[in-house]
Amino acid sequence: MSYTWSNNREEEAWARLDRFLLSPTILLWFPNLFQPGMPRSLSDHNPVLIGVSPVSGGPFPFRFLNWWLEEKDMTDDAIKGWTNCVMSGTKGCVLFSKAKAVKMRSNNWVLASKGSMIQPSAVEKKLEVIDRMAAVEGWTVLLKGERSKLLEELWKSYRREEQTWRQKSLINWLVEGDKNTKKFHSVANGRKRRNFISDISFQGIKILDPTILRSNIFSFFELTFRRSIGKDLKCMSSTLKSFMRLRASV
Repeated sequence: MSYTWSNNREEEAWARLDRFLLSPTILLWFPNLFQPGMPRSLSDHNPVLIGVSPVSGGPFPFRFLNWWLEEKDMTDDAIKGWTNCVMSGTKGCVLFSKAKAVKMRSNNWVLASKGSMIQPSAVEKKLEVIDRMAAVEGWTVLLKGERSKLLEELWKSYRREEQTWRQKSLINWLVEGDKNTKKFHSVANGRKRRNFISDISFQGIKILDPTILRSNIFSFFELTFRRSIGKDLKCMSSTLKSFMRLRASV
C-alpha cells in the first residue's frame, strides 16, 4: 500500500504516515516480515499490520557458490562429473547433460561436507580455551602451533561466510576482503522480501494459499510461453516457405 492516510475531503490528499520502526537485528531474525495495509473504514488512517509470511515449501533453485571452487575435493568432483558424462546429440543437449552432472556432484559434495565444516563461533571458542591455557601454562610450541591452525581455519570460515552473503546480496562493488557479513545478510534478506509474492488477484479473487499461488503463477507463465513459442514457430514456418518459393523462382 503506497498511502496510509487520507484527509477524506473532496480535494483529496494522500500521504504515507504510518510506519514501523525496526532495527536491523529484527530483520535478520525475521527475514520474511511484511506489512499489509488494512481497510480504513470511517477513519482517515489505514491500519498497518506487521506479520511474518510463511516459508514456501517448494524446491529452491540451484545456486553455485563461488567459494566452493577454493575446495580441491569440490573441483575434483566437478571435473569428474563433467568428464564422466558421455552423451551424444546436439551440442546444446550435451552441454545441458554435462552441466546437470556437475550440479548433481556439487549437491552431493555440499551435503557430504556440511558436517565437517566448522562454524566461526566454534573456532573462536577453541581459541579462547587455548588463550586461557597459555595464560596459566605459558605459550608452548604445541599451543602456538594449535593456535596458528585455528586462526587459519577461522579466517577461512569467515571468508566463506562473507563470500556466501556477498554473492546472495548481489553486491559486487565492495572491496574484496571487507568483513561486512551483516550488511550482505541484510541486503540479501531485503531482496528476498521485495521479491516475495504474498498474494495475487485472479479473476477478482484474492489468492493467499501458497500452493494455489504457485500453481496459478506456473500456469500463467506456461500458457504465456506456449503461446509465444507457437507464434514464433508459425512466423518461422511462413518465413521458410517464402524463402523456398523465392529460391525456386531464381
